[in-house]
Amino acid sequence: MSLFISSADVVELTGLVQCAAQRRWLDANEWVYQIDSQGRPKIARAFFERKMTESVAAETQPQSQWNVNIEALRA
Repeated sequence: MSLFISSADVVELTGLVQCAAQRRWLDANEWVYQIDSQGRPKIARAFFERKMTESVAAETQPQSQWNVNIEALRA
C-alpha cells in the first residue's frame, strides 16, 4: 500500500479532474498536501484517514454532563 492516496482517490475526493482545480479545492478545505513534479497534489494516506474520520469522532462523542470544581480541589 502506498503512503499516498491515488490520483483517482483525489478525483473522487474533490470531484475535480484538473490538478489546479484540485489544489484550489484542497486549499479551501484545509487539506495538507505536497505537489509532485507534474503539478499533481499528493496527499498522505495517514492524513487522509485522520481528516476523514475526525468529524465523525467529534459528532459521536457525547458531551459530558460533569463539571470539575477546581476550587474544591484546592481546599
